[in-house]
Amino acid sequence: MPKKMPNLPRAVRHVFLGAMVGLMGALLAGCWDRTEIEDLTIILSAAFDKTEQGGVQVSLEVFVPKSGGEVQESSGTAGEKGGDTTHFSASGATIGEALYNLQNNVPRYIFWGHAEIYFISQDLAREGLLEHIDFLLRFQSPRLHAFVFLTEGKASNYLRFKTMLHENVAAMFKDLARSRTALGVSMLEAAQRLYGESKATYAPLVAWTDNQLGGEVPSVVGMGIISKDRYVGRLSEKETEGLLWLRGENKRLYVSYCDAPKECLSLRVRRNLVDTTPHWDGKKLTMRIRIRANADVVQNNSHFDITDMLQNEKAEKELEKQVIKTVQHSVRTTQEKWHTDIFDFAEKVHRKYPKEWNAFMQKEWRRIYSEMVLDTSVSVNIARSGSATSPMKKKVGED
Repeated sequence: MPKKMPNLPRAVRHVFLGAMVGLMGALLAGCWDRTEIEDLTIILSAAFDKTEQGGVQVSLEVFVPKSGGEVQESSGTAGEKGGDTTHFSASGATIGEALYNLQNNVPRYIFWGHAEIYFISQDLAREGLLEHIDFLLRFQSPRLHAFVFLTEGKASNYLRFKTMLHENVAAMFKDLARSRTALGVSMLEAAQRLYGESKATYAPLVAWTDNQLGGEVPSVVGMGIISKDRYVGRLSEKETEGLLWLRGENKRLYVSYCDAPKECLSLRVRRNLVDTTPHWDGKKLTMRIRIRANADVVQNNSHFDITDMLQNEKAEKELEKQVIKTVQHSVRTTQEKWHTDIFDFAEKVHRKYPKEWNAFMQKEWRRIYSEMVLDTSVSVNIARSGSATSPMKKKVGED
């Protein structure tokens, strides 16, 4: 029989196991090629303004990892201490050059991974946005899912607003982009629309408004319209409501019918199905819009008793008229004022009529869109009347 191999000495085994554990620890440590958080300038929001020389000023809201840290000031940049955030800015002929100048004067590496908001001033947007969007799309660092806001006045001023309800300006505008008053648009979505068939997009427009305490606060005042990369005008808050309907939004939408100043029926939309179908007869384009909505009553000061079937149907008819009026007014405003399609109707036309689109409709789209006829039909179903069935005025016997 073959002899068994002698057991290794205990000391040799211990040395071997220790070497293996040390090697595994060295492999798992793996931080030699990483950048620590203390070495990063973490951007929360960025603002882009036009300079007097025709260039671009880039301003950044930056997170400060260590509370109480001193802010460095260097030539070409401006620092301002503000709680757990600070601000830096620099100028250049392009965004890329401005950021290069900024990086040379900021001691830490600029990191875009947490950027939530981009502010773009009206003055810069009027000059054209494609060259600036090109940088944000081409450079690998900026986040494409950050929300875009157009601003009245200097965009950098909004970075320095002292918010009381949020940790910083970026968090405030992120919540605002998800609210009913604003229709949040990401940088990626805006770019896709500009490069799409209609060559147009939109973004919430913010301005300074007076508050009850005598100060000024940033508020959404409408939707800015961008046609072929240039800012051309804005939709009012009421006109923006029509855009919400055509986008198929539901949680953001409320609809009200008032037959007197203090006699209103208000509902919250919880389901909104939209179907748009183009029809070309060889001379004129007709856009058939079909909307089906389910809504819940949130307040009823009207004479309608929703529990009564006949009155329920009458209320639904009045609400349908209200929605049709809102949608058509929004579309006609873009047709008559700016001849700009922000509703993606061009894509629908291209899909259904590809030959006609490539032959002539694409070149003449502004004219065709301006002359487009609307065929709008709305069906509103009041699904829930709420805990209180009949109007409270009726219960207490008021006229």
